[in-house]
Formats: sequence, C-alpha cells, structure tokens
Amino acid sequence: MSARELITEHLDLWTGAVTKKSTSGRGSNGKIELTGVKKLRELILELAVRGQLVPQAPEDTSFKELALQLREDHEPIKTRGRKTVSGEVSGDEKPFNIPKTWVWTRLGEIVDVLDRQRKPITKAARKSGPYPYYGASGIVDYVDGYLFDESLVLVGEDGAKWDKGEGTAFSISGKTWVNNHAHVLRPRREAVTDEYLVYFLTAADLNPYITGMTVPKLNQARLSSIPVATPNLEEQHRIVQKVDELMALCDRLEQQTSDQLEAHETLVDTLLGTLTQSENATELADNWARLAAHFDSLFTTEQSIDKLKQTILQLAVMGRLVEQNFSSEGSSSLLQKIESKREQLVQQGKLKGSNKQCIAEKRDAPFNLPANWSWVRISELLPDFQNGASSRGDESGSEVIVLRLADITNLNITLNDPRRLLISDSSISKYAVRKGDILVIRVNGSADLVGRFIPVEAPFDGIFCDHFIRLRIDSEIIEPRFLALAGSTNLIRSRIEDLFVSTAGQKTVNQKHIGSLLTPLPPIEEQHRIVQKVDELMALCDQLKQRLNQASETRCQLAEAVVEGALN
Repeated sequence: MSARELITEHLDLWTGAVTKKSTSGRGSNGKIELTGVKKLRELILELAVRGQLVPQAPEDTSFKELALQLREDHEPIKTRGRKTVSGEVSGDEKPFNIPKTWVWTRLGEIVDVLDRQRKPITKAARKSGPYPYYGASGIVDYVDGYLFDESLVLVGEDGAKWDKGEGTAFSISGKTWVNNHAHVLRPRREAVTDEYLVYFLTAADLNPYITGMTVPKLNQARLSSIPVATPNLEEQHRIVQKVDELMALCDRLEQQTSDQLEAHETLVDTLLGTLTQSENATELADNWARLAAHFDSLFTTEQSIDKLKQTILQLAVMGRLVEQNFSSEGSSSLLQKIESKREQLVQQGKLKGSNKQCIAEKRDAPFNLPANWSWVRISELLPDFQNGASSRGDESGSEVIVLRLADITNLNITLNDPRRLLISDSSISKYAVRKGDILVIRVNGSADLVGRFIPVEAPFDGIFCDHFIRLRIDSEIIEPRFLALAGSTNLIRSRIEDLFVSTAGQKTVNQKHIGSLLTPLPPIEEQHRIVQKVDELMALCDQLKQRLNQASETRCQLAEAVVEGALN
C-alpha cells in the first residue's frame, strides 16, 4: 500500500482520532489535539527513514563505498578520556531493516559538530541584530554561519522536542544565536542533506543516547555515535520531496478538521444560546425541540457536552428547567424568615443593625425571574463565613484530616490521599466541616478555580485549610446544593472574575466578595426539584461523555494499530 493510499483509505481515522489536551486554551484548537494526524505525521517520517516511502530506483548507487571513506576520515570525539563509539554499526544497534543500497552510518561520520565554534558575546552584541534565537533562556553563545546561505542543523542537548513543533532537530542558516543547550551540526554535503538529517533525527528514538534522570543530557560523544540509516543523495532528495508533499497534505487535513471543529463549536453555541434567550415557555419548547432533533450530531465532543452542562445550570437558575408550581409558597415566605432571623441576631448582639436592603431596588439583575422567585445577595442570606486553618497544624491535639486543594477533583471532595495533622480541640471545633457546608476556594493561581463552590455532601471528620472559606447557610432558606450549582453558572463566575485580587501570581477572593454575589432565590420546594433534575441531567451528560471518550480512545488505538501494521 502506497503512502497516499495509507492516508486516503483511513481518512476518517486520521481526522477523527482526537484527544483532549492537558492544557486549556481559547477555541477548539486550544483544547483538543488531532492525535490521528499526529500519528500520521510520525508514520510518514518512519516510512521515509526506513526506505519505504518512495520506491527504489534501479539506477540508485550504493552508499557503501562513500560510507567507508567517511569512516576512515572520521576522528572519534573524546569525552572525559573515553572515545565515542565508532566504526561499523552492530546488529543490536540497528532499530530496523533498510534497503540493500543504504548503509548504517554514525552521525559523527556524516556531519561536523560545530559546538566549539560558539563564542562568548556581550549583551550589546546580542542586541545588535534581529537574529533568530534558539536554546534556553540566558543565552550567552552564538554560531555564525560561515556563509549566510549555509544550512546547519540544531539538535537539543537533551534530545527533547523543541517548542514550536519543529521536532528533535531542525535546520537553520545565516547568523543565529544559539546557547549551549543545543548542538550545532554541519552536514557533509557529499553524504547527507540537512533536510533528510532533520527528518531522520525527528523520527529516531534518541532515548538510548540520553544520560541523566533529573537533568537529561545528550553529550557530544553519544550524539556522534547515533546510527543513521543513510541512502545516496539522489534518494534523499526524493524522500525529502515526498515527505514535504505528504506533510502539506497533513497540514490540509489539520486545517480542514480545525475548521470543522470551529464551525461545530459555533453551531453548538448558537443553538444552546437560543434556549437561555427564549422569551417564553412556548419559544423555549420550540428551541429545545430543534436542538433535540440534532442531538447526536451536535454533542460529539467533550467541549460541546461541557457547554450543554453550563446551559443546564443556566436554565436551572433562570427557573426554566422544572415546571413552576404557583400553588406552593413563593420566595416571599423565605424573605420573611430571613428578616425574622436577622432581627433575632440583632437582639442577640450577633449582628450590628438590620442592614436590610430592599430586594426590588436591585437594578443589576441580569435576567427576569419567575413571579414567585426573588433576587438576593448571599450576604442577605445571613451566612456564617469562616476562613480556614493554617496548614501547618498545632503543637498538640488530635490527628485529623486537613482538607487541601489537592483533595478536590472536579469540584468534589475526594480523599484518596488525605493529609493528617495534629490539631487542637479548639481549632477542630472552629474549622470543622459538616454535611451541607459549602467550601469556597479562596486563593489559587488559576482564575478558573478561585471562587468555586464545593458542596460538602457527606459527613466529614476533619477540618479545612486556609485555601478555603467555609460558607454555612440555613438550609430551610436556601438548599446548599442549589447555591453551589448557582456558583458554577456564568451568572456568578463572571462576577467573581471581576472581583479577583491578584498578588504575586495568586488570585484571591474574600468573604465580602462572596457576600456581594447576586443569586436567585426560588421557593424551597422548587430548589429541591431543581437540584434533583440537574443531578439527573448531569449524570446523562457524564454518561454521554464517557461513551465519547471510549469511542475516541478506540479511534486512537486504531490509528496506533494502523501505524504499527504499516511499519511491521
């Protein structure tokens, strides 16, 4: 099967195999990786350096005679009194078979290593010209190409992939700043082209030549001993031409897939937006029916399912997720309870003044609520706030779990590896956590985490550290889980982001910030029904996401199997 057939006959596999990136970013490209196309690129390079990408030409000359001459001319590099491996490449060093006209050479035989050409330069000299820069920060050395059209090859000193996606090695020309975190190679023109060398080193597994665990290092001696599968120059040119052609095809596949994902994302945003923007129940039902008719084709990525989850939460706090029951007590009875509790706290000296605010005067409400709901600020719900304890513990006391950010996964408490410290009895009483509490993340470097509401849904025998604020609230007035789900909506998240205090890379919110947040207050019976419905729908979303992940994993495994099959 030709390389082009390998691409075209598995087109859906290459473009359909995607995985979620570990780092997030804006847009679909920042959140997913086109794993299939990445595997295809690796396959193209592997086939190229094995002599399987282009057919062998009858007139091809063998590289053996030139290889022998290069070996005789090669001067082994000494490192700490030891010579680099030189001479013929042994059988156990050859990772794969090559065509009869090819030869296994060592890298030091077909390139000149120019590391010693680097010279210290002044800071003023570094600023004297807009030259390309490679290597780690704090550059102090440079290589000046002998001719400005001369091509050199850079190889990372630790053998790792370079940033910007160039791979392990890449070609440079002209005056270039390079520090000592890169080896600089000048290919011997009678033996190898820089393009073929770059492709080979990118495809090769360099791990056997890298030393050190904490600080990986590919020293010059080991670099020079790397075996290189080398065809004659004519075939190298044909291979490079075919690789460039197929990589351009991969570029088009990536762009096409990226465009499709972006269009899909826009469509999902638009249709989900119609739900929250519906003016009445009839319009909402029509918009939902339109979306439901295309459900299977819309929610095909993790990102689209996450957006569906956010829409469910938004509909929940807008009073559009469950049917209204106007025969039940409205939120006015809850407001009366709040006022009675406020007066009681004032009389007990636990609250200074009534600090009452007229609900009707809240002009910054972002949307209209059902007739029997009200807008309130969290501070009006008379919450009991408490910042967490120092994570250092006390000199004496009982050993208890101290909840940390590391114990939070997907906004849930998970005690897989809890930390236990000695805590005094008075601190245990002060910082205790009980079912129904809400822990608010107070400080973190991630803007997406700060201010998140973590509901405590099970009894917890321990305390919480000072990365959290405990929010304890009267569950007869507002169901803690309803307030927690409101805390995950754009209604509250967008406001919290405006309140951040940033210091030394850390973002912080305080009790006053949390108290100022505006939240809907439905009748208590409806709060329970909303929480139940949200739980049901979120479980369905999680099941859908799990099936998508399983399907994605299967496609990635199939892509891997196709690659392995083509190389065996």
